[in-house]
Amino acid sequence: MIDASTIETQWQIEQFLYREARLLDTYRVRDWFALLTEDIRYRIPVIERVYGRVEQYRDDTPSAVYVDHDRMFIEMRLTQFESGIQHSETPVSVTQRIVTNVLVEPAPAENELLAYSHIQTTQIRHGDMETVWRARREDRMRRVDDQWLLAERNVILLSSVLPRTLGIFL
Repeated sequence: MIDASTIETQWQIEQFLYREARLLDTYRVRDWFALLTEDIRYRIPVIERVYGRVEQYRDDTPSAVYVDHDRMFIEMRLTQFESGIQHSETPVSVTQRIVTNVLVEPAPAENELLAYSHIQTTQIRHGDMETVWRARREDRMRRVDDQWLLAERNVILLSSVLPRTLGIFL
């Protein structure tokens, strides 16, 4: 089992998340894709307003999702992005991802860890349309051939209403 409590492990996971943000901010999407496991699951669940109250996302409650992608669907989105047919990202946005509050914990599987973080992504379209996405992320990281890969990501947006089309990965 991987020791999640060591400074070295914490540093490795932080470096992975920072590198990942850099790859996405510089549109090196195929390099980012290489950081995903074969069984990746990338989700953005909906946080609903019920009678004026925001219902928090819970693992044990079925919910609708904005995004629920496996590896094949992510690759299809990247192909659309690269070909220019994904209109929400033509021309590409300018983005800046800030990753913070990284917490690493043990996972049930022997070669995995759980990584919790906060992210703020600023997205600027056409030079003047700015959107700020704020979220908590819950990641399952897997050690494969001496490197960390992303096996699962849940992005819990802080806002229950999307301000625009979500054409980028958070």
